[in-house]
Amino acid sequence: ATLSGGALSGLVGSETVGLSGLSGTFADKNAGTAKAVTVSGATLSDGTGLASNYSISNPTGLTADITKKVLTVTGVNAANKIYDGSTAATLSGGALSGLVGSETVGLSGLSGTFADKNAGTAKAVTVSGATLSDGTGLASNYSISNPTGLTADITKKALTVTGVNAANKTYNGNTVATLSGGALSGLVGSETVGLSGLSGTFADKNAGTAKAVTVSGATLSDGTGLASNYSISNPTGLTADITKKALTVTANSATKTYNGQQQSVTGFTATGLVNGETASALTQVSASGSGTNAGSYTSRASGTDNNYDLTFKDGSLDIGKAQISQVNGITANNRFFDGTTQATLNTNSAKFDGVFGTDQLVVSTAQGQFEDPQAGSNKTVNITGLSLSGADAANYELTNTTATTRADIYALTPTPNPTPSIRLTADYQQAIQFRREQQPTVTADLGTIGLVEVINGGVNLTGLNTLTGVR
Repeated sequence: ATLSGGALSGLVGSETVGLSGLSGTFADKNAGTAKAVTVSGATLSDGTGLASNYSISNPTGLTADITKKVLTVTGVNAANKIYDGSTAATLSGGALSGLVGSETVGLSGLSGTFADKNAGTAKAVTVSGATLSDGTGLASNYSISNPTGLTADITKKALTVTGVNAANKTYNGNTVATLSGGALSGLVGSETVGLSGLSGTFADKNAGTAKAVTVSGATLSDGTGLASNYSISNPTGLTADITKKALTVTANSATKTYNGQQQSVTGFTATGLVNGETASALTQVSASGSGTNAGSYTSRASGTDNNYDLTFKDGSLDIGKAQISQVNGITANNRFFDGTTQATLNTNSAKFDGVFGTDQLVVSTAQGQFEDPQAGSNKTVNITGLSLSGADAANYELTNTTATTRADIYALTPTPNPTPSIRLTADYQQAIQFRREQQPTVTADLGTIGLVEVINGGVNLTGLNTLTGVR
């Protein structure tokens, strides 16, 4: 014990003696209040030699307190944790600083508490419950305060999204996948948090089965503020089908005119394309039709496509007949006047405008009429009723079934010289003149000819026995 003060009472007169050597001892070392202190060692001394005339006893009745020594707790750490809905903090470490000499005292009872349960970083942790204990009874001599200034993190608890499904769809030219379902697994206790924002994307836009679907956008939200204590990852492993879309492919049609060569139509149109796609996207599809002669030919499409289920419709190639606008080269025979306009035509030399290559055309029908029945030279013969035949006639059509040519109608005049001749006049109005030097021989039965006039004799006529009259 540490002593202070001290004076001598009972000295004679003005004598002075020194006091020294006082020391105090507590009854034991342990902390306590009003603990008895025994004083010893009181000694008298001075320089006058008077001390030997006195005796002294040690003072008694002294008390003092031994207060507990305050220890400091060091090395305590608060552990980070995953959100669990509580404020409990886990502590580790801890040592006592300030122990006397080699004394040892146990430290126990430390517990930590976060300021609140919510996730966050460097959150304050309050320590409580620090207790000293050991088997030697020394702990009662010390006091301890809980350590301060500890912090730790509460990290968000990861939730798992379950029950999400990706729907099959028909090809629509984009990668969007439609999702359904979705629940949260891993929530603490009875807490509830909303799930929203899920969207799905196919790996590509093309049709296929069991195609991978990537999910994104998973978001937690609710009205209780608990969502901030959780983290979420997008679900994985989803697949769905993109089935082919029905598409009608129609082969192109075309109308052309016969030209003597093979002609064709290609290409197609498509009904049902999506997302701005055009027929050019159907790279495995083709369509064509061809023909040479005038007529109608089928144009057909065929092929496949990865994204469309194709239905094909035929088109047509219609080759129209080539038009013949003019027939030239028809001639009419010269003849004698008979009072009619009838003309005999020769069509073998007919020529046609617009014939291709070696195509063969002939005149099938034609009627000729002189412009009038009068005799004359280089008279106009009107040709009507023209029609075509020949190996290639089916490929042509006449746009004008008329033409003209020229021929002579000879006048009938008596022969002034004595050359014998015969003029036959029949009711079908055709005149034939025979001259002697030609020595004609009539061998046909003239039938209903009503008049034969013999201008001069000497002509050998045979088969006239049926004539109704001879002059």
